Amino acid sequence: FNSTIFQGVMLAYHRLGNRQRALEIIEQACQTELAMDSAVFQTCIRVFLPNEFENTRISPFRKELRLLGEKEPNLASVALNLSRSLRVAELNKNRQMDIQRHCWNDAIKNLIEYIRKKDTH
Repeated sequence: FNSTIFQGVMLAYHRLGNRQRALEIIEQACQTELAMDSAVFQTCIRVFLPNEFENTRISPFRKELRLLGEKEPNLASVALNLSRSLRVAELNKNRQMDIQRHCWNDAIKNLIEYIRKKDTH
C-alpha cells in the first residue's frame, strides 16, 4: 500500500459518494504511517473541500484558515490546530524523510478533524 494507491482508493470512494469511507481510508493510512506529503494533503483539500478555499498552496491556505476561524467560532479550534500542524510541516520540509512524513501525517489527521467538524455544522 503506497501513497499513489492510497490516493486512488480515497478518490474512488469519494467519487462513488462514500465520503465517510474515504475519510476512514485517510485515517487508516495515517495510522499505518503511510508516507504522506504536501501533495497528498493538497489532494485531500481538492477532494473534500473543493469550494472552500481559493488556494491549496500551504501558506495561503493557512492564512485562509485563520480568517475562517475568526468568522466561524465553532471551527476556530480545529482550524487553529490544522494551521499549526501545517506550519510545523512547512518548517520541517528540509529535514529527514521520517520527520517530514510524521509532520504531514499530523497535518492530515488535523485536516480530517477539520472536515468532520465542518460536516457537522
